[in-house]
Amino acid sequence: MYYNHLLLLLSSFPYFVHSAGDDKLCHVCRSTTIEVDKALTTTGSKRGESDVMDVLQDICKFDSFKVYDYPPPKMVSMCKKVMDSHEETFELKFQDKSLNVDTLQNEICASFCEGIDVTKKRAPAKPQ
Repeated sequence: MYYNHLLLLLSSFPYFVHSAGDDKLCHVCRSTTIEVDKALTTTGSKRGESDVMDVLQDICKFDSFKVYDYPPPKMVSMCKKVMDSHEETFELKFQDKSLNVDTLQNEICASFCEGIDVTKKRAPAKPQ
């Protein structure tokens, strides 16, 4: 029990700098959570450690992010930033079968989404 709390505490101090409430990283973190959940559901996974780790290893790819607010290359690069700092949190939280995707998003992405209204519809991005 102490070990899990320590891991969660340590994972809340990412080793790359982002401002609290970073809108883009919040969106990417929540999108990544959806994609991990979809990948685990599609494979019929029981959310065991090896299944979760296999999905996380391959989640930051172009095909995972075709329908989100930013172009796939940008989503992939920001997904890698999210994974660099929060991969252990993803691993631990996704192994807890009692958590649904909304709870997973709120718990995993808390540091990215601090102060951001995640229920608010995002304004369309300017074309690039």
